[in-house]
Amino acid sequence: MVRILLAVTTLLAVAPGAAGQLPEEWLQQKQTQKKYLIEQIVAVRTYGQILQEGYAVARQGLSLWGRISGRDQSQHQDHYARQAAINPAVPVPALSALVAPAAEPRLPLRQAAYLRAVDAQLRRQADQLMQEAQALATASHYTLSDQARWQRRQALLTEWRSLRATHRALWLDAQGLGRQQSRSRLVLTHQRRWYNP
Repeated sequence: MVRILLAVTTLLAVAPGAAGQLPEEWLQQKQTQKKYLIEQIVAVRTYGQILQEGYAVARQGLSLWGRISGRDQSQHQDHYARQAAINPAVPVPALSALVAPAAEPRLPLRQAAYLRAVDAQLRRQADQLMQEAQALATASHYTLSDQARWQRRQALLTEWRSLRATHRALWLDAQGLGRQQSRSRLVLTHQRRWYNP
């Protein structure tokens, strides 16, 4: 009991000198706590939005990395594998040099010179086509897809056939012209013999 009495007297002696919190102070403290809590909630929401944006960017980066390491990497591997060996399904066209006939037609000098100039031009074009056909099998053309190589091969063959036909027609026409001029000279010679005494 003594102890209780001693505790009560101590409390009564200390209580009037102790400063307590007034109701206005308590309300002001509650308002300040609400204000800080609202600011913290806004900051957490803003932080959450930034985190979501960061996760979206990271997800896009990872999906890009996945595409690069997946599909794009397989494309690069295909590209370099294509350079290692040419597809045997795309044969290189075998083009031969243009062959002139064994006997040149008998033509006057100017016509013969013109015929040789046209023949030389056709041979140069044929040489260029042959070089390009051989280049289709070199490493620099492995970068072309099989379809592009096939299309170029077909274009070369078409161009080559046209060039060969032109060359053949040139020599046939020149031989025909030479024969016709020889006949004309022969007929003219006969006419002069018969009609010029």
